[in-house]
This record gives sequence, structure tokens and C-alpha cells, in this order.
Amino acid sequence: MEPSFKKEPVEIRIPELEKKFKQAAKPPVKILQKQEKEEEKKTGSRKLLFAVLIFFVVIAGLIFFKKESGKQHQVENQVAGREIAKEDVVSGEDAAKPSVKTEQTPDEFFIKKVIFSPPQPLITDTIKADVSSDYQGTGHITYEYTWRINGKPVKGIKDNTLPPGEFKKRDHISVMVTPFIDGAEKDVYKSMFVVIHSSPPSLALALKETIHKLNGSITMQLVGSDPDGDKVTFSLEEPFLEGMTVDRETGEIIWKPEKKEKGIYKFRASATDSDGIKTAKTFEFRIDVGEVKK
Repeated sequence: MEPSFKKEPVEIRIPELEKKFKQAAKPPVKILQKQEKEEEKKTGSRKLLFAVLIFFVVIAGLIFFKKESGKQHQVENQVAGREIAKEDVVSGEDAAKPSVKTEQTPDEFFIKKVIFSPPQPLITDTIKADVSSDYQGTGHITYEYTWRINGKPVKGIKDNTLPPGEFKKRDHISVMVTPFIDGAEKDVYKSMFVVIHSSPPSLALALKETIHKLNGSITMQLVGSDPDGDKVTFSLEEPFLEGMTVDRETGEIIWKPEKKEKGIYKFRASATDSDGIKTAKTFEFRIDVGEVKK
């Protein structure tokens, strides 16, 4: 009798295969992380798009509100230095109607500007004001002028010229012009101002007819004054004669030539005021037989 053997299940375990199966059973972490990032990007893009839409809606609302509110306010404008009259202002109801361009009426009048001549006046000048206006009518136009010096009106002068003697250096000159059409007064125009500039000094040469000895000196006198009352100083300018000097304060010229000969001599001198305004001239004199003549 053969002995009987009981068959029992045999468990075969392979470690390497178990390890691989366990790894395969784990969730794909990297794939999940990538999906989460993509989902976050999509969510951020949606938020940004939503914010942009809100921004444009707000801007459109502001523009619409501004247009609507602008119809309710008075419109301000300026035509050639004048404010538009109240009857010319567009009301809210009229703004909704089609605009019709109106041309200037023949009787409308206004002064565009006043031009002074000379543009840089001196204390010795007569200042003239020329009016430039816009008028298409046929009425007779006259002007009345009120001159102002440093803001104060000048009495007794109503025409367009201001004579010298009324102003001094550095004064500010302006004029107010009142137009009349057939005697009817129109809007007054106030001009800009011009400044009185420094005047150049005068300069002349005074010669003394004196008989000079051989190799003797010759004396001459420069004479100068400033219309503005400023102090004047004198100088010699090139070309000047060798050995010639001048007193800056008095203008006295002394010439000591090395050799005196007959003939005509020339030199150049100048007078300068306290503002640095200079007048220069060329002078000449004659020496004949020891006598100096002008």
C-alpha cells in the first residue's frame, strides 16, 4: 500500500514583482500636480478676464455719465478775448437738437488787438496805438483812448498818440480803447503793455582852435548826455591814435604825438550810460601850421 500525500498550496513570492505592483498601485502624483496647476491657470485667466470686463464697463459708464451731465451745465467759451453772452450759451434742450452754424452778423463788432509803434519805445518817442478790429457793417466807427502809465490813467489825452514827456524809462504803457458805432458805445478793449526802454546817450566832440608848439600836446573835449538822466562815461575805441588818452568821467582828450605833421587825423570814441547802452562815433580833426581846426 502506497503512502498518501496531502497536497497543500504552495505560495511563490517574487519580491521584485511585488515591488513593481505596489508602485503601480500608487496614485500618479506628478500627473495630479500638473493637472492642478493647469486648473489654477485656467481659474486665474477667468478671474483676469472678469476683471477686464468690469473695468471696461466702469469706463463706459463714466463716459456716458459725463456726456449726459455735460448737457445740463452752462457752456463757457471765449471769442477774441470776450466771454460769450448769456444768450449765446447752449441750453440742455437745445443741445439735443441738430446744431446750425450761424455766420457773423454785419453789425457785430469787436477789437482783435492793439499794435503799438514803435514796439520798443524810448523816452524821446511818440507812441502810437493802431486798432485792428472785425466789423462787416456800414456804421461810422470812432474810438476813444484812455492811456495808462503803470496802471494810472493819463488825463487830457483821448486820441491814439501819447507824446514824449508823459513817461520815463521803465514805465509800463497800456491803453483802453472804447469803440463807438454811429455814436453807440461798444465793448471796451484793454491792451497789453509796452515798456519804455533805455535811450542811448548823445556824443559830440568840441575842438579848441589853439596854436600848438612843435611836439606840443593837443587837447579836445568829448561832450555827451543821456536823455534818461543817467550818468555817462567816455572811452576810446579802435582805431585810436597812439599817445591819445581820455578821462572817463570828464571826456577830456589829450593827445601827445611823437611827431606832429600837417593833415587830417581820425579816431573813434564812445559814451556809455549806466544801463550799458553805448553810442560810438568816429571823429576827425585837421592840423595845419600848428593850428587845430574843426
